[in-house]
Amino acid sequence: MTELQRLQRQVGEKRRELRKLALDEETTTEALETAETELTLIERRAAAAARVESGEPEPAKANDAEGREARALKGKARVGDFVAAALTGRPVKGASAEYAAAAAADGMLPLALLEPETETRAVTPGPSDETVTSTRPTVPYAFQRTDAAALGCAMPTVAPGEAHFPALTTAPPAGPKAEDAAADATAAAFTLTKRTPTRITGQFVVRIEDIALFPSMEADLRRAIGRAIADSMDKQVIDGDGTAPNLSGLFNVATDVTAASAVETFATGVARIAALVDGTHANSWGDIRLLIGSDTFELYASLFQSNGDVSLYDYLAGKLGAVRVSDKGPAKASNAQKGLALLGAQGQAVQVPVWKGVELISDPYTNAAKGQRIVTAVMLAGSPFVPYGTSQVVKVHPKLST
Repeated sequence: MTELQRLQRQVGEKRRELRKLALDEETTTEALETAETELTLIERRAAAAARVESGEPEPAKANDAEGREARALKGKARVGDFVAAALTGRPVKGASAEYAAAAAADGMLPLALLEPETETRAVTPGPSDETVTSTRPTVPYAFQRTDAAALGCAMPTVAPGEAHFPALTTAPPAGPKAEDAAADATAAAFTLTKRTPTRITGQFVVRIEDIALFPSMEADLRRAIGRAIADSMDKQVIDGDGTAPNLSGLFNVATDVTAASAVETFATGVARIAALVDGTHANSWGDIRLLIGSDTFELYASLFQSNGDVSLYDYLAGKLGAVRVSDKGPAKASNAQKGLALLGAQGQAVQVPVWKGVELISDPYTNAAKGQRIVTAVMLAGSPFVPYGTSQVVKVHPKLST
């Protein structure tokens, strides 16, 4: 067992322990905080081990010189600067240009600038007597939290060109030999998987009146661009059908299965997921991450053990590495609904390549008569690379009703 596999197993065990503590009425606040702290430390160690195995460079620490400089530069950069540059047709200047150059985004909006910052609280004076502030915080659009990340997918940025993923598909043979017998000479075989970029776009209209009325435009733009792209990307990674221009998502990669003949029960539901522990890609419950639809959740939440204490959903959530309810997968059809299980005992995460940053393209002409400019946000991403193909991604297809 590798260090990453050991840490991932510890993460799963600590999460299950934390759930049990949270459900126990006798658990003290101190015990919960201690368990949460321990889980955070293990997750950080697992993330570091994953970076080592994937060959990714160690990120700069926040308290070293390089980390402080990077954080200071990112803090000065503004999404609004990139939007303004797109509107005026002029290059990005100042700290935002420096940050884009440091991120090798070539004037595009770097993806890292859309990441949420740690909240910093400070005492600030309220508006003066002459100032009347009536604008309330903008209510964001209701996007779902990313499912691809919950399933353990990594999204590394790649340099210009094709993204190549070499995989060892035939291992060198090994085994006992008689005296003086020669070793097998079969050569190992590698398969090189290539990914080319597919464009993911979104549009919004900017008016001068908007900027004057909404002082939080910078934060709103950051949130809207980031969440819209994440939502669209998530749908493609989970359920893209592979037909251009769609990505080939995980449901498209996994081998299709027919629906169960009988309506799911607590026992058959447990048996269905337990059968995924194959000893190779899943060594235990904790090596499985499960994604189900809302209709499946509704049934799982209503199926209880014979003693009536634990539902099927709670049972699986307490044992698996993760259970996720999502609207990104197939809808219910013929009283059944497909779900997806990702097996991760080998420690190799699904890779979704992303080409650097978000490019903003301004169109000042189409709606010029209305005093509007259309800004199009463009990101380039590739189809998920599943290290072990259909062996690592498995569909489940429970029957929900007669």
